[in-house]
Amino acid sequence: MLALVAVALLGMSACTRSTGVTASNAKPMDVFAAGPSVADVRSLLGDDRWWPMYPTFGVRPLKAASLPLTERFDITQRFRHIGTPEHFLIDYVAWDSTSSATTAMSNVEAQLGTSISGPKAGDQVLYYGTQESSGAALFVFTIFVRVGPVVIQAEWTRAEAHPGLTLLGKIANLLAGRVKDVLSGRVHPSPLATTDSALLPPLNNDVTLLGAAKLPIEVVATLFLEVATPQEIIAPFTNLGVKNLVYADYALNSDVSMEVRAVEFSFADQSQASSWINAFVGSNNLDAEGIFSTYASALGMYVYIFTSGIHGAMVLCSAAVTGEAASRACESPMVGFIAAWRRSLASA
Repeated sequence: MLALVAVALLGMSACTRSTGVTASNAKPMDVFAAGPSVADVRSLLGDDRWWPMYPTFGVRPLKAASLPLTERFDITQRFRHIGTPEHFLIDYVAWDSTSSATTAMSNVEAQLGTSISGPKAGDQVLYYGTQESSGAALFVFTIFVRVGPVVIQAEWTRAEAHPGLTLLGKIANLLAGRVKDVLSGRVHPSPLATTDSALLPPLNNDVTLLGAAKLPIEVVATLFLEVATPQEIIAPFTNLGVKNLVYADYALNSDVSMEVRAVEFSFADQSQASSWINAFVGSNNLDAEGIFSTYASALGMYVYIFTSGIHGAMVLCSAAVTGEAASRACESPMVGFIAAWRRSLASA
């Protein structure tokens, strides 16, 4: 059944404590810990069809040429409303000072105009609402909240025009409150367990590790919504009892406008791993090394899927800017990257 993933792609050709976190020295994983849970999003936005997507750790060198020098890093978290074109996106930008963050907010007002008057949140908050002029013609509600040197931008697209400022205020205050908790030390990041860290690709000179996390298996479904239903995509995992994955985000060193995402899932035994890849992409779509690989033009990314021992894995190389296509710089480095990772997983 899920060999249709391969067919479609081919056709496209709380936690451990940290100390000393302040507004000025917060690290990417500190800010990542401030993000809302899937349960938070489902409660706020109204139903359980909100599924988590992959995060991006916007840490240099990723997109280094286009980043302002005053921007330290940004963390992007994404959620999709299954069965609709709606999404909820949150971008946390950590600036080098409160002054730089305040300037960023002023720049937003200069570009988008006067904010709608709404509930207070954080140190400063702006609310905007527009409607897309084409496509699904969704309404787009955007919130900007500043907490010290961190600016949070939340974008919620929806078919209905009026969520109400009270609800937008709840969203703004939840996001701002969690950043405050991180900066005050009340919330701490949960680093990957040693056993999970051992499953990450070995460090090499082709890519730079930006961040890593353990995520729910539903993230895989949102990577391939264009080629199959979410239930079809996750069934080969959930049928075998797989509920989580280990995710790592990288910059491609030969072209830092490219983002490389590595995803690992562990099965009970090698037989289950083989069963999974046969169901997911079909054994006849694997090359002589047992790797499925393609450039999915409709997704604008290179896709690699394989097993090693009891582990399944995916590597995705795409442009860090949404809507742009992956460059051919992805091709050569991925050969050695995947070979080294397969050897590492075989003994893990």
